[in-house]
Amino acid sequence: MIVKVCGLTPRTNLSGLGELKVDWGGLIFVESSPRYVGKEIFALPSNLKSVGVFRDATFDQVVQTAERWGFRAVQLHGTESAEDCASLQKKGFEVIKAIGVGEAENLDSLTSSYLESVDYFLFDSPGGGTGHSFDWSVLETYTGAIPFLLAGGIATGFGESVKAIMHPQFKGVDLNSRFELAPGQKDISLLNQFIEHELSR
Repeated sequence: MIVKVCGLTPRTNLSGLGELKVDWGGLIFVESSPRYVGKEIFALPSNLKSVGVFRDATFDQVVQTAERWGFRAVQLHGTESAEDCASLQKKGFEVIKAIGVGEAENLDSLTSSYLESVDYFLFDSPGGGTGHSFDWSVLETYTGAIPFLLAGGIATGFGESVKAIMHPQFKGVDLNSRFELAPGQKDISLLNQFIEHELSR
């Protein structure tokens, strides 16, 4: 299972994070976010794949930022079109498209236009970064072939529920605000408890 920790900043204990079984690290480039990384480049642990997170940035802004930081993967949380996603793929980026899931949604209808232009979906609560979950039973409405990660209010105590998801395209979890001491400052002990003692057992 892929474990992605999003909202990393210089306030994160990056060396401690690197000692955990974390696969991907997300850095947010949305200036209104309390987890906005700012302008200064910093390095993630070498065992983490870095993912740049954007919302309604222009194509050039995404490319320039990703190239400056050395990202090969980008995550898009806005109204980006399938054409935008396909253009980023053609530039060599792995594309993760976030889909906000509300009540009684049909995920096939929400994802249908992106099936030829993304590498992963990220199913999240509407708005993203809210710390709230959505009804995971909605995942049953997704029949596409694109793999997905699950986000939205995942916290300690959720391990058994995560492991109970049997959807063939479910590939991992995105952890963020429920594992923090403050925005952008991850609680390494909580992450360790969840990853090592809930997901791994």
